[in-house]
Amino acid sequence: MEDVDTKEQEFSPFGQHPVGYVFFSSSDRIFVLITAEDRNPAEGVHGESAAFRSLYTYSGKYRLENNHFITKIDIAGDQNWVGSEQQRSYCVNGDILIIESAPATRAGKTTRGILEWERER
Repeated sequence: MEDVDTKEQEFSPFGQHPVGYVFFSSSDRIFVLITAEDRNPAEGVHGESAAFRSLYTYSGKYRLENNHFITKIDIAGDQNWVGSEQQRSYCVNGDILIIESAPATRAGKTTRGILEWERER
């Protein structure tokens, strides 16, 4: 997460090297799965809670508008996202896709998420 005003990195909720995939289908569906770099097997109630917090996933139909894609979420790890539209800007540079979330305010600071994806060959 980056502070929008200072451009400083505030925190990385999934560590410096998360693992994941983003898939854009020919039928205009996106699927995103990200896991934390230090994810452990779930053991007991506390372990299950930690496992859930170290996983980020959603899917839905997307549409392109200028340099943005907007996803109508129809399934997600966080049920609060279902039915929402999530807008992201993107930039492609060779085999690298950079996706930025819209700015959001948390604890009095405005931040945005920036994800860099490399095409799998």
